[in-house]
Amino acid sequence: MNNLTINTIGLVYNTEGKFLIGKRSSIELHEPGLYSYLGGKLDYNGELQAGKSMFLLEENLKREIKEEAGVEIEVSEYLSSHAFVKDNGDKVVVIAYLAEYVSGILTPQQDEVEELTWITRENLKEINTLDIIKEVYTQAFDKIEQNRQRFTIELAGIVLNDNEEFLLVKKNNSAEKFSLPSGAFSSKAVGSWEVMESSLAKIIFQQTGIEIADGPIPFTDQLLMDKTEEKLLQLFICRYKYGNIQIKSPEEIAEVKWIHINDIERKDLNERDYLILYKASDFISKLND
Repeated sequence: MNNLTINTIGLVYNTEGKFLIGKRSSIELHEPGLYSYLGGKLDYNGELQAGKSMFLLEENLKREIKEEAGVEIEVSEYLSSHAFVKDNGDKVVVIAYLAEYVSGILTPQQDEVEELTWITRENLKEINTLDIIKEVYTQAFDKIEQNRQRFTIELAGIVLNDNEEFLLVKKNNSAEKFSLPSGAFSSKAVGSWEVMESSLAKIIFQQTGIEIADGPIPFTDQLLMDKTEEKLLQLFICRYKYGNIQIKSPEEIAEVKWIHINDIERKDLNERDYLILYKASDFISKLND
């Protein structure tokens, strides 16, 4: 008798809009050495537990990705589903979700995943994988782009500690320039300051390991335009709450540091953020007078 298996898979994206993909272990029975999405078989013993049965698939996915990749995720939304039949006749239903990277260092579970990497849409064309897997990743890239077209807002934090130092990050694609911690705001609850503040706190923690205090102050906004999109940059002044600097996603962030405004050299900082920091520093000084 053939079996039916349900697999939950996660298309995990970071603040740069890249997706996580894994290379299957060479000892795997099914498609060894092939690049694929992360996730696994639904682990369900038939018992319904109060409060836990409503998000059975999502919780299974979080657990599987933590085991396979060592990272925490937040399941964003349902993406798609498909099915296939194994060589032995067993049937498999695959349910795909978009999932946001939250924290953790990529750590492949070697008996299942040999390698983990973040990819762009262009990288996908060169990946050794099945057509159906490329199709699902393409769906995910399309969905993220649709969301960002719908919510063209980027959040940035001007984070200040008790030593009057500002928090800066150097992203891997920044040509050796530091900038303010920032990321895309793609929540469906547009217009809510509380949701923006919560999203910004998550972005800052993901990039730096630093927790900010509640109630960041909206400081200013800028309209950013290029050949492909218009984007609103919303900046908040934030106070340090606790935590030590930690590069939680080395694939995205190269360096994080605290620095006093008097020690910042213009050549080391993104020009836009350099000007913003000086305006913010002047604003904060006047508040403290």
